[in-house]
Amino acid sequence: MAKVQHITNVARRKKVRRRVHRGRVAGALAILALIVVGIVLAFSTDECESPLTHQHVNAEAVAAAQRDAAAANALAKGSMDRQQQLLSIKAKEAQLRQQGYVNAANDYITTVNSLIK
Repeated sequence: MAKVQHITNVARRKKVRRRVHRGRVAGALAILALIVVGIVLAFSTDECESPLTHQHVNAEAVAAAQRDAAAANALAKGSMDRQQQLLSIKAKEAQLRQQGYVNAANDYITTVNSLIK
């Protein structure tokens, strides 16, 4: 039998280097982050007034508002001391808002307005 020569001169394929597309990786990470945040928010066990709005009632702000409103109500209407107390209440509300506690400031001023006579 005759030996059959194998063709060894076959053109070799050039290796293609795959590049990582940064845009695709960033997009995938962003989607993954959104999924994780969604899951965390869905399973959070916060005690909220309404599960749809996630607005918390700040108990400390309400207690401070009740204390300050009682102090203002104890003073005579139209007196300078009462005006000073009301200005102090407005200053506390503004300070809470300035520090970023908008919901606490809303709870504080709502409670004060409902209690002031």
